Amino acid sequence: MELQRTLFRQNLKTLVAGKSLADVSRKCGVPYPWLRRVSSRGLPRPCKWSSQNLSKLASYLETEVHLLWRNNSKVKLFQKMLGHPAPRVPGDSFNTPRVATDALLEVVKFGKLILEPCCGTGSISKVLIERGYDVISRDLYDWGYGEVGEDFLISDIEPVDAVITNPPFNHGTEFAMKALECTKERNGKVAMLNRLLWMEGRKRKKLFVDYPLSRVLVFSGRLPRMNRPDFKGETTKSLLAFAWFIWDWTHVGESRLGWI
Repeated sequence: MELQRTLFRQNLKTLVAGKSLADVSRKCGVPYPWLRRVSSRGLPRPCKWSSQNLSKLASYLETEVHLLWRNNSKVKLFQKMLGHPAPRVPGDSFNTPRVATDALLEVVKFGKLILEPCCGTGSISKVLIERGYDVISRDLYDWGYGEVGEDFLISDIEPVDAVITNPPFNHGTEFAMKALECTKERNGKVAMLNRLLWMEGRKRKKLFVDYPLSRVLVFSGRLPRMNRPDFKGETTKSLLAFAWFIWDWTHVGESRLGWI
């Protein structure tokens, strides 16, 4: 247990180096006394630790500790927890589980021409094509699928009936704004898969106020873990809650909340 505490404390200090703990606490939304305690004493036993605080801290520090929480090997878990054992995939590319796209299409109907600007290996695009949609698949990085090398945020995009994507979490707001621009001419729709906590934040509040959502579809169960393209192991359930955030240029009235 002492080894586990020491590893966690060292890795945490490495990641927050140059940052004030009070500032980290404020920005990621975890209690300052708790953060100060774990940074000086290390991590308590997992069963007594708040997974919510862990998820918020991991998101702010841009690590993936939440995806390792089910690991039963304690030493391996704490070694990896905040130590960045492997570099993050460029563009935050993680395969979207098919069940997420299928669930959306069972509830929402879209126009014929759809753009997937973060297609990755084609996990969303392939499902859309199976359903009879005409899909433009693009990505800034080459994952072996679609048109490669186009930065969605700065490119001139032709009008489409819909944009459906799982965007990089840290650029979700920018992707939403660009997607709304691409669909306005055709009175289309935008559907973005993101963590439920994406609804939080001052910057995103302005987005939601200026461009009200038509629907938010929350997954009542946890989605399968979104793995990297080269992942070969067994897929487990994610520890995060996800939802589809949907805009519809023809929608009038209040935003609707639903479950899928």
